[in-house]
Amino acid sequence: MSDPTHMESVAIRKAGVEGWEPFRYEVIGTDGILVTGGIPRLLKSGPRKGQKTWGAKKGSKVVVTNSEVATEKARYVAETGNCPECYGKGEIFASWHVDHGTKYKPCPHCCATGKARKEAA
Repeated sequence: MSDPTHMESVAIRKAGVEGWEPFRYEVIGTDGILVTGGIPRLLKSGPRKGQKTWGAKKGSKVVVTNSEVATEKARYVAETGNCPECYGKGEIFASWHVDHGTKYKPCPHCCATGKARKEAA
């Protein structure tokens, strides 16, 4: 799995199962996301050989609220000192095109420094 987002980090921690990864997301109400996940296995043959699968969409579900995501972002900043939006890279996703690939733009939250902003007290 690539680096998880803050929401995915909360879901993984709440699932409490080693190797658990999210594979489906559903918005519930205005303050939550229902995250379904499980322990994937790698396909052994076929055109998708080596890719992950979760079987017949079985899995456990956890709810992640917006306040839990905000708390996770604050924890990330306190732990790393990096911008919680770009994860310290200084750039965020801008667009994707089949011919040109992924394009990034400077992170507006940290002014492309990659460091967390100092909040006014």
